Amino acid sequence: MNIACALKVGLIPIAPAIIAKKIKNEWHYSGIEVILVRTIAKHLNCTLEFIQPTGNLRWGDLRETNSTGLMGMIQSAKVDFGIGSLDRSLQRNSILKAGVVSFYDEMVFTVPAGIQFEAVEKLALPFANQTWLLIVICWLIMSMLLGIHSIGCLNRIKLDKITAPELQVWILLLGGGLHKSPNTNVCRLLVLSWIMATLILRTWYQASYFEHLRDGIVPKPILSLEDIDKAGLRYYLYDISRRLFLHSPHILETAIPVPESTGAEEVMTQIAENQLNGVHPYARFYIAFFNNQRKGQAQVHISKHVIELYQTAIYYPKKSTLNRLIDPIVLRSQVE
Repeated sequence: MNIACALKVGLIPIAPAIIAKKIKNEWHYSGIEVILVRTIAKHLNCTLEFIQPTGNLRWGDLRETNSTGLMGMIQSAKVDFGIGSLDRSLQRNSILKAGVVSFYDEMVFTVPAGIQFEAVEKLALPFANQTWLLIVICWLIMSMLLGIHSIGCLNRIKLDKITAPELQVWILLLGGGLHKSPNTNVCRLLVLSWIMATLILRTWYQASYFEHLRDGIVPKPILSLEDIDKAGLRYYLYDISRRLFLHSPHILETAIPVPESTGAEEVMTQIAENQLNGVHPYARFYIAFFNNQRKGQAQVHISKHVIELYQTAIYYPKKSTLNRLIDPIVLRSQVE
């Protein structure tokens, strides 16, 4: 259907959905949602007028009446519809009218590079946990043996009766051999063997530790909610994001509110540069775009914990019927 019309589109800049640049006092818009809207306008033979909320408001507060920001513009029908990474929610769907889903993504946490190791943890890095366990067991056994103070005690546990093949195997494990295995002074042999073993262990440890220092000590990745809590990170949330954690009261109790006037890019920049000791929920595609814009600079990482499926849509005033014309175009654009 081709109709001549002029559409007023409410929007807020939020890259990469909507990228706004001001050139000679005139706003120029691009981004994936702007491309979609222009495709709609082309099919309907309409012109577009983009309108941003005034002041520092972005999405604004959505209420039964007198909503603010972009939500208020849509509710009061000052615009024909609104875009700006508007994810579908029960509250929005009950007060406004939602179109079909235009983009799908996953909501995840943007997190710092990782959990920094404590000093003791850095010292333990060269060996795996199983290796340290074996060292501790050997140390305990040797301590027990060397803690016996008299040769008489050693004689009672028959240490001087150890057969030659067993002693030869032990010496071979330490990298050497004996022309003739001793059958007396086993205690002296234990002491010398222990010294040799610790020298070998020390050399092994130093070589492995220097390799870690050469390659750089990579922090432990933050992948789950448990990792976030273990690292002592705080949750930085927009007010509209609080609904995502209604079933996680411990997150809401410790969450730090982020003003709407603060862009998500600013929050992620502070997280990437370790200026903000926290995490921030955001769509996976938007995080990838942010990191792509910061090549060669510190970047944020992504948790494996998926908060929810992120579905964005065009929102209309409650009494609007424009969605009947636009929804088929949106569905067709997804197929194409």
